[in-house]
Amino acid sequence: MRKSRELRLSQSVQLLEACSSVGLANDYRMRFVRDMISRLERGKGLSKKQRNWLDNLIEDGAPQPQGDPKLLKEIQDAAALDGMQHRVSVLQDFAGNVVRGNELSGKQKDFLDAMLKEAEHIRQNGKFRPSDIPLLQAAASILSHKGAYYFAHRGGTAKALRTVSTWLEWSVRNEAHQLVMAEAGAPNPSDYPLPDEPRIDEWSCNKVLEGAKGPLRELTDGKHPVGSMRYRNIWAGNRPAAIVVSEPRVNEKNGAVVQDLLVNGDVEEVNVKDIRKRR
Repeated sequence: MRKSRELRLSQSVQLLEACSSVGLANDYRMRFVRDMISRLERGKGLSKKQRNWLDNLIEDGAPQPQGDPKLLKEIQDAAALDGMQHRVSVLQDFAGNVVRGNELSGKQKDFLDAMLKEAEHIRQNGKFRPSDIPLLQAAASILSHKGAYYFAHRGGTAKALRTVSTWLEWSVRNEAHQLVMAEAGAPNPSDYPLPDEPRIDEWSCNKVLEGAKGPLRELTDGKHPVGSMRYRNIWAGNRPAAIVVSEPRVNEKNGAVVQDLLVNGDVEEVNVKDIRKRR
């Protein structure tokens, strides 16, 4: 039976939705259906083989789940949970295995159990949120100035920094957005966050903080309090007296921890490594 492009497109979309609802969104057949939907939406033609396979899939419809329906429901609920976006693709793969009745290996069961426990933790405690955002921003700024060689040997740190930096950028924009909402008279601006919040997780935050622990110690140890007398190290034998006039901060141009010193009547920004307690 001949079909119009509109009918075939409509039936393909319905098939994709039905299969996605039972955990087959990542099945190779659904990837084919998505490709065909894309072609049809762009007005592209389908070959005879493509039409025949697509029509056969449409006629067969979404398969009935063969595995444990309780486990399938747990996986689908975990994938739909806000805060588990970074696990959605993997959970969909597991759901597909359960739908097809495939036996999971020991390692697969352990991995699935860990993800389901992660989802339960989020249900009980809410999504993870960094406890000290300014410190995390400082750590990300410090690491962002590291060179390619540094990250070539620290793949985990590089991945964590990308995750944290993306979330911090969203956080800054979201804060500004809520200020605008407040000025516009919204009663509870926090109820109107920006959409599409990027993933943030405890592992990435800890990895970034660990990678910048040395400079962060310089930033937070209070070694050179404001008003204290110190010596500005220029070179051996040349250390003029100075007064600390600022708290430590991260220099946004090079990622170094610096403080302002009053030296010979002038205020200078000095790397904390060049500040001495003794001449």
